[in-house]
Amino acid sequence: MTLEPPHYGESLKGLAICIMTKYWGAGEVKTRLARAIGNEIAALIHREMTLFLCESLANCGNHRILNLSPPNQATKVEQILSRVNMQDRWEIEDQGSGDLGTRMLNWFDRHAKLNENSTRIAIMIGADCPLLNATHIESAAQKLKTAEVVLGPARDGGYYLIGLRSSLRDEVRQALFTKMRWSTQSVLTETRQRLERHGIQWAEIKQEEDIDTIFDLRRLLILLKNAKHLTSFTSDHHRQNLLYLRLQSIISNCSPSAKSLIYDQQNQL
Repeated sequence: MTLEPPHYGESLKGLAICIMTKYWGAGEVKTRLARAIGNEIAALIHREMTLFLCESLANCGNHRILNLSPPNQATKVEQILSRVNMQDRWEIEDQGSGDLGTRMLNWFDRHAKLNENSTRIAIMIGADCPLLNATHIESAAQKLKTAEVVLGPARDGGYYLIGLRSSLRDEVRQALFTKMRWSTQSVLTETRQRLERHGIQWAEIKQEEDIDTIFDLRRLLILLKNAKHLTSFTSDHHRQNLLYLRLQSIISNCSPSAKSLIYDQQNQL
């Protein structure tokens, strides 16, 4: 069953959204999670989280990019998006070469050059925070009406979202993504410090949690399970329930030792 993604108002028009992600090859993604549950299972979970984000944000903005690595997997991704009626919602781009910061900078630079005479905005997210939805994007877009940069802090010390106005100075964009110690607890703090040094006004939206470890995954499953019992059960909650069922199905193929880290002795969360 494929749900039609929800529609949102004018506040989400006139912006570009980028999901930066890797193809879900076993051993290539979610390496910390894979140490506990295996490469194949971790890759399938990454796939489900990526597709769930694509569905959740399919009507946000007027330009949606799936920034993919490696590019030779683009055809497979297009086929999978077609199965869930998302092939016309997302444009697939190659991340290019270089470290994470270089690839992020290249995308923001391309967007800025396309919109150098306007105040359009661009928002980039990863695929590690599956419950990010249009409310987060709308909040970020609203912040960018007065700020030049917006950040979505992650609980691990990084950020799950960054948005820039296309009018942000070139040297500031470069400073945000160059010589950063990525995948460390200092990324958010260092980013704030660089913004301060350049005199840039920035804003932040609410903190969220990336899903990088088996303990993060367990907390996500508990959150999804509890959402089923809410009295105001929205279409977003229904879609989250479908994600919960998909993840449960994938996890059912885990080893007993991996399951013991997720479930209690009664096989409950």
